[in-house]
Amino acid sequence: MKKTILLIGLIILSFNSEAQNETIEGTLTVKSASDAIATFQTLDDKWLYTQWKNKTGVRKAYMGFDPSLTNFILGLENGANKFSVNNGSLHLNGGAFYVSSTSDAIATFQTLDDKWLYTQWKNKAGVRKAYMGFNPNLTNFILGLENGANKFLIPNGKVGIGTNNTGAHKLAVEGSIGAREIMVEANGWSDFVFETNYNLPTLIEVENHIKEKGHLKDIPSAKEVEKNGILLGAMDAKLLQKIEELTLYTIQQEKEIKKLKSLNTKLQELNLRLEKLESQR
Repeated sequence: MKKTILLIGLIILSFNSEAQNETIEGTLTVKSASDAIATFQTLDDKWLYTQWKNKTGVRKAYMGFDPSLTNFILGLENGANKFSVNNGSLHLNGGAFYVSSTSDAIATFQTLDDKWLYTQWKNKAGVRKAYMGFNPNLTNFILGLENGANKFLIPNGKVGIGTNNTGAHKLAVEGSIGAREIMVEANGWSDFVFETNYNLPTLIEVENHIKEKGHLKDIPSAKEVEKNGILLGAMDAKLLQKIEELTLYTIQQEKEIKKLKSLNTKLQELNLRLEKLESQR
């Protein structure tokens, strides 16, 4: 009996100190009341992973740590090209999720019922703050902000709608824009027209400029607008400048009209006096 126990102990000791690889034919099942059902420990603090091989011994996948034991990797190779979770959910608690691919479509999301199709963002408490994807009939792509999230920002870069060519613009739209109201922040305005030292062109000068150039002074021509477009803020300021100049012309004309009316009244009075004198002869 003692010899048998001693023999078993020697076998165990030999297995622990010398064995490097063990092959098990069949299925390996591990049952344990411990939270850690299986433990893998490296003895050199380098690569630490489990691997899967096909019948011929070619590795198709491995899962574990890189040489520095800092990055946990699920590697697919030698023809294996898809990682599937057939049922349930995949949760990533902490850290970040990165996808690198040589494919144009880096990530693909497919609905199985042709209804809502979206990704969503939740805070620590699980409250959804935003979602991005399609509405129930898969016709409108929506970026939805909710539960306190109220601003969508693009800190850098450019946005093109209906076009890939944004030029020097932060936002380029190929087509019309519908809005209830647009606010343009202007750096300057045209109230300088009402300053006492403003050189208001005479109407003769305005007429000559129109005859020579075919457009108002300080206003771009049709060809210039067709080539370069217009800046709303600057153009509104220029149009206001012309409106204010017209206002000054109107005020000047009103004063001239009053003078002419006054002169006309005096002439009428003088004419009546002359008529009266003529009738008394």
